Amino acid sequence: MNNQLIGDLLFGPAQPLSGSKLDDDTLLKLACEEFPEKEFCIVRRWMLIDVILADDEESLIRSSGLRPVLIYAQAMITKAGTKAEAIQGVLSGFQLTFEDCFFETQDMLYILAGRGSRKFASKPSVSALADLCGSGLWSTYESRSTNSSA
Repeated sequence: MNNQLIGDLLFGPAQPLSGSKLDDDTLLKLACEEFPEKEFCIVRRWMLIDVILADDEESLIRSSGLRPVLIYAQAMITKAGTKAEAIQGVLSGFQLTFEDCFFETQDMLYILAGRGSRKFASKPSVSALADLCGSGLWSTYESRSTNSSA
């Protein structure tokens, strides 16, 4: 079942988007100059995922100043210039801000480069992808939900 959810999420129809058209070296140089104090990475082969949640789950995320939107990327370049082709991909935390080709979470600025896409996905699909990527995406919010209902 998880394989089908992940397959539909990664290979199903999506809205095409474009990130920065600059090459990696130029983007890295500009980002280091523009954001010297921030942790950032440049991502390629990326997808913005709008997570469909129950109202109470979405409210919990929004009450933290975040939006239920994630980035999934297959390739990234770190601030140190290290290139990584992620075997299972990289999944971000929830969106803090998003403008042009800059997607920011609480702990990272993702610079979207090249072509990407955007789609809506259910929580089970995103959970399956988070498990595949080794992300503890839901743990913070599920523990808050459990504590507030106790």
